[in-house]
Amino acid sequence: MSTYPYQIASVRGGWQPWVKMTDAKKQLMLFMKETKADPVRKGAAPYRVFSDKEQKQPLFQIQCIFQDNVVEYETRAADGTRLGRLCPDDKIPGWRIFDEYDRPVGQVKIKNAWRLNLALAILIGWRNPLVYWFFPIQYTVEFRGQPVLLMKEHVHFFDVIYKLTQVGELQDPANDHLLMSSLLVPFWPL
Repeated sequence: MSTYPYQIASVRGGWQPWVKMTDAKKQLMLFMKETKADPVRKGAAPYRVFSDKEQKQPLFQIQCIFQDNVVEYETRAADGTRLGRLCPDDKIPGWRIFDEYDRPVGQVKIKNAWRLNLALAILIGWRNPLVYWFFPIQYTVEFRGQPVLLMKEHVHFFDVIYKLTQVGELQDPANDHLLMSSLLVPFWPL
C-alpha cells in the first residue's frame, strides 16, 4: 500500500526526458518517458505511463488532442478504456477534469505569482532555483467540489521536485489514474 506524500521528479530536455512519481517509502508509483512523436500533432502517439522503470507494466496513457485551437488531454486505461479528459479552464488558471462520459467531475487550480515568476525568470534565468524558491507553484486538485490533492514545488539543489499530499478523502478510487494524469499536465511537453 502506498503512502502520502508522493514525490514527482522530472528530467526535461536532454536525450530522454522522463517523469517519475515515488511514495513516502521511495517506492516507484509511476514512470513516464517521452515518445518520439510530436505531442500536439494530430494522430501523434500517446504518452504511456508505467508502474515500473523498465516500462513493462502499463498503467494508463495520455493522448494530446489539438482541436479548435485548444490542447486537450485524453486519459485512457492500459486496455484502451476511456477514463476521462482534461481541458484548459476559461475562468481560472488551471484545467477542468471530465469523466469518461464527459461530465465535469473536478478541476486543477494553479496558485502562484505568474507575473513575478515570469519577471524573475527573465531577469535571472528560467532554470535558476531562485525562481522556484521564492515563487513556488501550487496545484490543487478538486474532485466533485472537494479539494483532494495538493502539489507544491520544492527546490532540491538544482532540481525542482514536486511534493504531492492528500488533503481530502478520495471518494472514488477508480478515478486515481484520471487524477494522477491531471497532475502530469504541468510536465507537457517533457
